[in-house]
Amino acid sequence: QSTGGGAATANIDPNALRAVDLTLIDNSRGSVTGRYLVELEHAFNAVHPTCKFRSFVYNMCTEGQAASSISRDRYSMQLAGGGPAEQDWILAQKNNPDKQHMAPHPIHFMSGMTKRVSKQVEHIELLHKHVDTIDDKLALLNRLNKDNEASFRALAHDNNLVERKILLA
Repeated sequence: QSTGGGAATANIDPNALRAVDLTLIDNSRGSVTGRYLVELEHAFNAVHPTCKFRSFVYNMCTEGQAASSISRDRYSMQLAGGGPAEQDWILAQKNNPDKQHMAPHPIHFMSGMTKRVSKQVEHIELLHKHVDTIDDKLALLNRLNKDNEASFRALAHDNNLVERKILLA
């Protein structure tokens, strides 16, 4: 529909947009709406190279494994249909704070960050449990050490008494 001001308006059902296959839009005619929808889809599509809502985080890895980790991530994303562009990977590798022990990993939207944070929280809880176990073992070893020191002192004292008796006899 066209209004008197020349601006185009349309009554579009938002649910209908979700069902539209954007690959069927013919951009050859220069449809502004079609180009806009395709660009919008590319901006939000996690596997498209021009996704605007992707960032990189850095995962710890053993020394020298960063390159293989990057290759593995890139290969799995290629199998899924895309992933970050080459220049994004290069920039992520360039910005890597520790190239030997850290590997860049792309995340998408806040959901990717939320998943990462929840995994880190789980890992931190496991580490806290492990530290508690180590603390308990350390307390037990300290108690045993104190008991052993007391036993050693008593034995050393008894040994000194026996040696004196032998010398006096």
